[in-house]
Amino acid sequence: MKSHFTFSIFLLLVSLFCFGCGDAQDIEETADAPYNPLFDTPDKRLLNKPDKPLLRLKDKDWEKLKGDDWIALTAAEVEELMNLVIPQRWALETKDQALYEKYRAATYFQRFGDLPQVRYLVEFMQQPTTDEFVEVDLLSITYERSAAYLEASYFLLPTAVNRRSLEDIRKRVDEEKERRFLDRLRRKNPEAWIEHKHAALILIHGDIPEVDNIAYFLGKLEMGLPITNKDCYIYIDAFISLYNHSEGASTYEYYAWLEATEQTGPSSENSLRSLEKYRKARIEGISFYDINWDDDKNL
Repeated sequence: MKSHFTFSIFLLLVSLFCFGCGDAQDIEETADAPYNPLFDTPDKRLLNKPDKPLLRLKDKDWEKLKGDDWIALTAAEVEELMNLVIPQRWALETKDQALYEKYRAATYFQRFGDLPQVRYLVEFMQQPTTDEFVEVDLLSITYERSAAYLEASYFLLPTAVNRRSLEDIRKRVDEEKERRFLDRLRRKNPEAWIEHKHAALILIHGDIPEVDNIAYFLGKLEMGLPITNKDCYIYIDAFISLYNHSEGASTYEYYAWLEATEQTGPSSENSLRSLEKYRKARIEGISFYDINWDDDKNL
């Protein structure tokens, strides 16, 4: 099971058009809140006070995210956008795509000023994209840039929708960092790993028998202890109870499920192929996150 989050960068941009949306229970009056720059509807009821802990990036951090492949605005381009005359109904009447994007960028600069968040958001939308779905590592620079885009959106327009989008991506990244930490710990100190893993599972699922059964099997597997068919059946039942088609399971839990199902019955060709790659990675001390799933020569 690959530890990637499948998404289209194009879909992230859809949230741009959700600015100004929000749930009734999230509505809170603010005195000088910015408003929807696209449709010029200053509905302050839909803008909440930003949750500062969610805003992790400092002014200097925005430039660090860009890198050599980043297409940045020049000073002359920013000045042009700041002074561009924008038609009142540009969002509804502009047919030319390039001109539409120029008006949109100018609207941000003229509404909010030349802020690091504005530059980043506008530049992010100008980077080359694809309509195809791509797999992006949760800790890659591509994903980090997308998270920054959502933070810039929330900073400028702190709506309930933008808050939830930012919270979701932060949660995914934080969970991935925890998984990577556990993966390193497993290879260095298996006993400490299983204790940490057990505690983490309790936080997620509660102190229930299924969690104990998962941790017990993982411990025996990692420590190289004999595993009976009964152990496998108990693990499989717990795994199915906690996860729907492995959704939400960690990489190691999925690997353990492959081991359990292979020991107790015939596995599919794809399952056996995945299992062999996991086994090879364990023998070589390679992180499960570094397995090359596209190279069948590793089998």
